[in-house]
Amino acid sequence: MFKSVKKLDMLRLIQVWASLILYRQILDSIEANDYNNFTMRAYVGKWKKLLSLPVAYGRALISPSMASINVSKKKLSL
Repeated sequence: MFKSVKKLDMLRLIQVWASLILYRQILDSIEANDYNNFTMRAYVGKWKKLLSLPVAYGRALISPSMASINVSKKKLSL
């Protein structure tokens, strides 16, 4: 994990995790649209976003020294 991320306070760490999860969901939506982002909108629903926030909080509580995570069936490395 990036050294600077390890130094973030809990509130900022939750925000970083939420951003990571939400952008991953947007990318999943783009893939589901067959990468057609010119005529189809990459959309993540309000409820899916809201349900992602507790996940972000939980990830922030886990040791920030974890190098890899599993978000939305994909392996991401920080």
